[in-house]
Amino acid sequence: MFSLRFINGVYSLVDMRKIMESIQQWLLHSSIHGNHGEVYSWVNPVHQGYLYNEIVGYFITYLVALYDQEHDENKKEEYLKEALKSVSCLQKQMLRGALGRGEIVYAFDTGICLTGLLHLQKKVTDQEKEYVDACIQRLLPFFLEQLKNKNAAINNNTQQQVFDKEKWSLSYGCLLMKMAIPLYLLFEKTQESKYKEQAIALCQELIFCCFHKDHFSINEYVPWVYTHPHCYATEGLLFLQEKGIHEFDQIILKAAQWLAQQQNADGSLYSWYYRPGAEKVKNGDCNAQAIRIWLAVDSTKYKKNIKNGFSFIQTLQSSEGGLYYNPTSQDINSWVSLFTWQAYNWKLHGVNCEYIM
Repeated sequence: MFSLRFINGVYSLVDMRKIMESIQQWLLHSSIHGNHGEVYSWVNPVHQGYLYNEIVGYFITYLVALYDQEHDENKKEEYLKEALKSVSCLQKQMLRGALGRGEIVYAFDTGICLTGLLHLQKKVTDQEKEYVDACIQRLLPFFLEQLKNKNAAINNNTQQQVFDKEKWSLSYGCLLMKMAIPLYLLFEKTQESKYKEQAIALCQELIFCCFHKDHFSINEYVPWVYTHPHCYATEGLLFLQEKGIHEFDQIILKAAQWLAQQQNADGSLYSWYYRPGAEKVKNGDCNAQAIRIWLAVDSTKYKKNIKNGFSFIQTLQSSEGGLYYNPTSQDINSWVSLFTWQAYNWKLHGVNCEYIM
């Protein structure tokens, strides 16, 4: 684990850069990332991870973000080459034009992959663009149909809805506000205004169902907050704000402030709130997401929260460079590492919600 020194009232930017680069090396060159574009859930010799399609989608967005920041043409070419390998991986992983885990396919996972593909298509050659577009066109019908039908997940064998009101990933809820991102990117690709309108309408609907004063419940059925999708919802709104849509600005401000009010003395956030009996676990994903949100909303106002957030998240870094899922886990986790890399990157290079993961 790399140390993060606090010098003259601020964190050492030299340390931050070293930490960011160590995470980047792990993401690009460890076994978390396969030779054929695969990205796995975690690395743990005694607890095998799995190929995680959603994270392949995030990884494509990550590679495009690296491409945009890179000045070395050889490295830029390598990032696009790796991203195209991940497109090939997704093509092989698709089940009837959808993506998920096992027999369950998800609107969210499919949408995250669409986001990566739509970003990538803007960067590649015309021939490669056709290849990426073929993948987009295979995923699009399922994605749009599930949003229309208000389904979060489908059993791919029976083609029946999979629903559980107590599970944030198996219910039509606030996490799907992040799907405003691929919808808006579809608008940019096609110039069909229906996709922009759908992105806004989706957020309006889910705010009405799930937003309570200053926080997002996982869905309309239970009042529980799982901090991870609370952040997903806020990230979808931040992306729309980046595109000049300011209808949701007050929701963003309230959601960011709620996160700040929940922060523990050690800089962490719990993963569950308002759920009786829930374990007070401190998962790394929502903690990295919160830092990104504070950086995007008001880095001056939330300076202390950001500082303390980095203090906590840094305790999760492994000697290999990637981050453990939480303080008691031995799984060096892919999405926690991706989100944390971006938090450091935004602190060092400035916020860019275009590529929010």
